[in-house]
Amino acid sequence: MYTILPYLSGKGKLKIYDNYNSFLTGGIEMIFITGDMHGLMERFQDSAFRHIKKGDTLIICGDFGFLWEGTEEEKKALKKLEKKKYEILFVDGIHENFDLLESYPEEEYAGGRVHRIGTNLRHLMRGELFTIEGKKIFAFGGGESIEKEDRVKAGKWWEREMPTLEEMQHGVDRLDEVDRRVDYIVTHEPPTRVRTIIDNTLRNFNMLDAYLDELSTKVAYEKWFFGSLHLDRKITAKSYAVFNDLVPAEIPQGKRRR
Repeated sequence: MYTILPYLSGKGKLKIYDNYNSFLTGGIEMIFITGDMHGLMERFQDSAFRHIKKGDTLIICGDFGFLWEGTEEEKKALKKLEKKKYEILFVDGIHENFDLLESYPEEEYAGGRVHRIGTNLRHLMRGELFTIEGKKIFAFGGGESIEKEDRVKAGKWWEREMPTLEEMQHGVDRLDEVDRRVDYIVTHEPPTRVRTIIDNTLRNFNMLDAYLDELSTKVAYEKWFFGSLHLDRKITAKSYAVFNDLVPAEIPQGKRRR
């Protein structure tokens, strides 16, 4: 059973409202954040997702997983997702079939470039800046597989999982357009200074780590959401690890939404 987290209180401990509807606002569209899906349709069937209404936006922090084998079953699942009344957006993680992902057409959406998977389903391309519900959102997917050797042997590893220098520079250029001030940053991986708070496991320090660390000190932002740690927890005052839970990016003030 997944939960809905109206807000995260303090470091580590999640504070959960018993009555979710008590803070939902009538007529105001909302942004929800969740973590890795790994192609599991049951995530969308959980009761928590009933609270996402028509016109709302769901953002997935990587490892969407519904573009993996390109099978008829996956195509049927994507068609089901197209029937949802809300927007479904995702940044890429490390468990993506980049050949499939990049075969979809590019278009502009909410001020940034996306791959359009379906009428309401889009991949937020790396280093792009989007304005959704009045919020500036910087998206930057990608990561490095720790099980790379096994995945190479299985034919399920793509070099494109790691962002390029050109994508990183493009991200800086987009951020410079708004004086490096955004509301939310959405990535798959966290900055290393955030990761090491809860995971001291030795790992290679790569150029994406360096890039995200630089962003964390040079960009003004309200909240940073990421999904790679498979954990639902507020790590710092502005950093949120998301996985199974459904997290409203902001709590609107006003009347209930029915």
